[in-house]
Amino acid sequence: MFVKNVAEIVDNLLCTGCSRCVLFCPNGYITMRKGDLGFPVPHVAKCNDCGACIRACPFIDLYDEEEI
Repeated sequence: MFVKNVAEIVDNLLCTGCSRCVLFCPNGYITMRKGDLGFPVPHVAKCNDCGACIRACPFIDLYDEEEI
């Protein structure tokens, strides 16, 4: 499965909460909120799937996209 934005990383409990995606989103569509486990995670209000957040995510290099 191709990962379009950080919401998919959060949904799969793979996010570390580093907030790089928030800094790199050119449209400001990502904010940090308290997640289900009590830690801050990105919240994507709106997305045009530009991929900037995925390219900024330090976790993206640690998994094979086919596994998510």
